[in-house]
Amino acid sequence: MTTSIFILNEDYLKYLVEQKISGIHVSIHKKDGLVKIFSEQKKDLTSSFPTLVMYIKKLSKQDFIIDGGLVQFDGFNYLSRSELMKYIGKINSGKKPDDRNINLFVWDVVYYNKSIEDLPLKERILYLNNLDFNERVLEINKKITNKKNIKSSILWASKLKGSEGAIIKELESTYKNGENKLCKTFKKDIKLDVNIIKVVPKNRGLYNYLVGIPTDKKYLNSKYLMNGFLVLGHTFNTKEKFNIGDKIKIMVDEVWRHEKGDGINYSIHKPMVLGKSLESFSTVNILDDYVTTRGVSVKHKIIQSQGESYEVLSNELLAEEGKSDEGKEIDVNNFPDRMQMEFNKLKKSGKWNSFVIQWHLRGEKSIHTDMRFKVDEHLEGITLFTPSSIDKTDLFNENPKNIRCIIKVPQPIGWLNVQGRMAKGSPGSTTRFPSYFVIVGKGKYKVEEVTNHKIIFNIKTEPGKVKKMIPNHGEEYITKFNKKLPDNFKELEGKFIFQISHIGDDYIMLFNKLEKK
Repeated sequence: MTTSIFILNEDYLKYLVEQKISGIHVSIHKKDGLVKIFSEQKKDLTSSFPTLVMYIKKLSKQDFIIDGGLVQFDGFNYLSRSELMKYIGKINSGKKPDDRNINLFVWDVVYYNKSIEDLPLKERILYLNNLDFNERVLEINKKITNKKNIKSSILWASKLKGSEGAIIKELESTYKNGENKLCKTFKKDIKLDVNIIKVVPKNRGLYNYLVGIPTDKKYLNSKYLMNGFLVLGHTFNTKEKFNIGDKIKIMVDEVWRHEKGDGINYSIHKPMVLGKSLESFSTVNILDDYVTTRGVSVKHKIIQSQGESYEVLSNELLAEEGKSDEGKEIDVNNFPDRMQMEFNKLKKSGKWNSFVIQWHLRGEKSIHTDMRFKVDEHLEGITLFTPSSIDKTDLFNENPKNIRCIIKVPQPIGWLNVQGRMAKGSPGSTTRFPSYFVIVGKGKYKVEEVTNHKIIFNIKTEPGKVKKMIPNHGEEYITKFNKKLPDNFKELEGKFIFQISHIGDDYIMLFNKLEKK
């Protein structure tokens, strides 16, 4: 089975709209008749898909490298990514592979008897016509379109069987840039059918609702169980009036699973009330499916540092191998929607909130600065690439200029006070060296402006002394680190801006103090 490319307007073609599938991104290499399947983390998955490899060989007698996604099929429907991850997990534990219900959707080719990654996307997709697609290896559904028709193309892609939404790519982008130059990923709405557990009246005739779903799962955290319902969280404010026990439909942006020592609970992000529901309640299994396709699995750990206990998060995208931790950072071309929404709420409230500035020493020399801002019940963080090393000058002063930055994953509020030594393998540490966190400033902030590309804070720090670290197990480099540390907290007052600048194909975030007008 192959799919057609629909031409909407030949005169102004600029974009490729592609179906977004709930699968695992893989790279397929065929050379001299030998096929290899690699995950995004470069792990060889070939042995898990013995029959699929046979169908991949049928695509062409030529050597090639293609990009695509693996999807599991039950004969009627495409299953969630979590089912495929379970399959791979069973294979890794020694079970004989049975991949007959797993298909490969192909969306790009970067090598066809020669490297073509320097060609624009509009030429690379023509090479896909050389491949003999079949019932197990299919070409992804796509449309070439212009800006005028892009909305209808997104709607078309979102309605396709098994689709999660749409991916928009520029036809002129080369593969080297293209994978980092997606115009946008559009995801279908997540809709849940939930029970109202508590009604919370607000000002101006508004309400929000504590909601949950019925469950009898024994592994769930008992703190989040109320009368047989698993508590998911509060909705956004709405004018619609409901009562305790009403079933309503909500739309959310993401579902997160939180794993703690005393059980599992779930949280919903950007929950908007749509109205009363006549459908069956959503289930924990449905939540798990959304975690793997549109959310994050978060492991909460308690770590010890110099006699104190801190709760930290290990954010783990289930489609990835391994675990990320406090050191997880993400490069972005716009501030995440989550971050914009949360800071806009604070801007409207006009409230001052807490923040902290910490130095993070990784290994013997590498240092960066973390700023963490309290938002509701968690922290939003940004890493500043200074001083970068024990041997480099710290550029973060009362009047910072063009300091490079990157966004951190959210953290629990406990990180406002974290400092001290973290053992090897702990969050923020390496496999060879422990890490050290030191508070070098703290105070209050107020949000002044939020857009896709800039966030402006009004900041006031408080006086304080910087705590020097105690070397452990012969870590003599800590003496040098202590000399590098300032004696007093950093003094900041005024308006400061984090701004994402588009420079060529790059997106660079910079931190500056705004000059008074």
